[in-house]
Amino acid sequence: NALSSVMPVNRLYNSSSGQHLLTIDNNEATILLGNSAWHRETSTFEAYPLDSGSCDAGQIPVYRLYNDVSGQHLLTADSNEETTLVQNSGTDHWFSEGVGFCDYSAQFEGSVPVYRLYNSVTSEHLLTGNYNEANSLNGAHNWKIENSGNGGIVFYAQP
Repeated sequence: NALSSVMPVNRLYNSSSGQHLLTIDNNEATILLGNSAWHRETSTFEAYPLDSGSCDAGQIPVYRLYNDVSGQHLLTADSNEETTLVQNSGTDHWFSEGVGFCDYSAQFEGSVPVYRLYNSVTSEHLLTGNYNEANSLNGAHNWKIENSGNGGIVFYAQP
């Protein structure tokens, strides 16, 4: 993954279901945007595609999971979370879609922290690389920054 291959993460919103989807696959985004329920939201960070079968040195995989009951997607940089959810897929219905993209576990000059929020009513997760968005949503409309001891930061990315 060369620096030149960094891509914006498309953040899409379904106004019918209230769900978000994040993808670096422009074809997937284009197909979904062909459905009038899906709308593009502002991209708040960039990521690297998994070109060579593994992330480059210093990068970490960000896994994408799908719940076939709720229709929700979940992104996590925590391989233990991905494994646990998939192993419990009989009851929770989470299935791995593999590595969605690569980003960084440590902050570097010019990077932004990416926060994960959880909605206690819809059970949806949302990622944002915008600190102001994370803070304004935190506590509003049932959203809460997930705190895993790091202030809700799941990884670091190019803005």
